[in-house]
Amino acid sequence: MVTMINYGKQKITSEKTCRNQVSRLHTFVNPKGRVILDYGCGKFDKGLHYLMDKGADRVAGFDPFNRSDSENEKAVHWMKHNIPDTVLCANVLNVIQEQEVRSKVIKVCRDSLNLNLIGEVYFSVYAGDNSGVPKKTKCGWQEHRKLKSYLPEIEPYFDKVEVKKNVIIATKNPVR
Repeated sequence: MVTMINYGKQKITSEKTCRNQVSRLHTFVNPKGRVILDYGCGKFDKGLHYLMDKGADRVAGFDPFNRSDSENEKAVHWMKHNIPDTVLCANVLNVIQEQEVRSKVIKVCRDSLNLNLIGEVYFSVYAGDNSGVPKKTKCGWQEHRKLKSYLPEIEPYFDKVEVKKNVIIATKNPVR
């Protein structure tokens, strides 16, 4: 279950990196019949509306920097009655400077999944200039890393991790 994370160690917020668009990750996932949490959804609802229009059963968005505390609390409450089988984390990891904070985000995404079902977390990143040289930008922070460089950070938390069409798909098996 998602809990409010203390992001106190994150030096540069991702508040200004939010874009009013449907991310490529949203168009990659087949949402039909799924219960989806969009973690780091931003302040705009285009992605959430897109998922519903494409057949998602239920959706909610959570974003510690672009949603109010009350909006995030509603998302957490929603999850108590609508436990996700799918979590999307689009262009979030690449705007977090601290590895330990990225790890917290990855773990929360995993822990948000329904314990009794196979669950999937989909990760995408904006690679910036692909240089691998992280730096502060006018909007916040950018890791400038290729997608596959995040695999060692994600793999310890999941049963299976694979890359398809520039998306990391991390699968958690049901608890037996």
